[in-house]
Amino acid sequence: MRISTQQVFLNNVDNLSRANSELVKTQEQIATGKRVLQPSDDPLAASQIIKLEQEVARTEQFQTNIDVSNRRLSHEELTLDELFNNAVRLREITIQAGSAALGSQDRAALATEVDGIIDQMQGLMNTRDVQGEYLFSGFQGDQQAYSFNDVTERYEFQGDAEQRFIQIGPDNRIASTDSGAQLFEPNNPLNIALDLSNGLKNIDTSTEAGRAELQTLLGNSLTAIDGAQDANIRGRTSIGARMNALDQQQLVNDNYTLLSQEALSSFRDLDYNEAISRLTLQQTTLEAAYASFSKVSGLSLFDYIR
Repeated sequence: MRISTQQVFLNNVDNLSRANSELVKTQEQIATGKRVLQPSDDPLAASQIIKLEQEVARTEQFQTNIDVSNRRLSHEELTLDELFNNAVRLREITIQAGSAALGSQDRAALATEVDGIIDQMQGLMNTRDVQGEYLFSGFQGDQQAYSFNDVTERYEFQGDAEQRFIQIGPDNRIASTDSGAQLFEPNNPLNIALDLSNGLKNIDTSTEAGRAELQTLLGNSLTAIDGAQDANIRGRTSIGARMNALDQQQLVNDNYTLLSQEALSSFRDLDYNEAISRLTLQQTTLEAAYASFSKVSGLSLFDYIR
């Protein structure tokens, strides 16, 4: 079989091209730190890399959802804590107002304090989250939770009774909000305080009937305040349980992310020691190939004739 000079030349060119490509690929692997640069390098590994990257991204989104839920629930818990303190003060005022030693001016002064508490509670019950949505309006986040109706002369709930659920794990969803319908109804603290204020201002205690009316109001107010406080405690207990669940799921997600990243690294990341050794060998081989090709390409029949 005859091998022409052109065949020798082309074979050497192919070898040099292939050696150059392998060298460039190794250099790119070292530069990026990745073993698989494109799917054709290792189709099986490439498919696993895509799957694991998706899993890591999904788990990171779960962690973001947990952070968002923790912030909302922490904000809600602090708000309910402040409302509970207001209810405690309302209870103290209600008991104080029942003293026979108080006159009309004393009760008017207590009513003024109650009005101040109403303003504080209305602000708290209309608290907004960091996104500017009302915390206790359910799905109606752009709707103020509580407002005063001039016709009925009552504070009325304007939202809905829905809770917002958020995904925090592959099979785990949790309520990240609570509606005022569950937390503040039917023992609406605003209307409890409003009735107390109006009674302290308007009931005439100079008569036996008036004094009896005041005692009935105070007794009803204490019962309603107890109901509002019980609802508040239940709400904060539920929030605490959910925040504990968020913490536990966050640990599960952290562990899953760690395992996924370790698996991803085994498929994707480069063994630098092996790659550098391979690069050195490829450089030496390529230099030898260039030197050999230079000598072979310079040979011709005239060299022998001479």
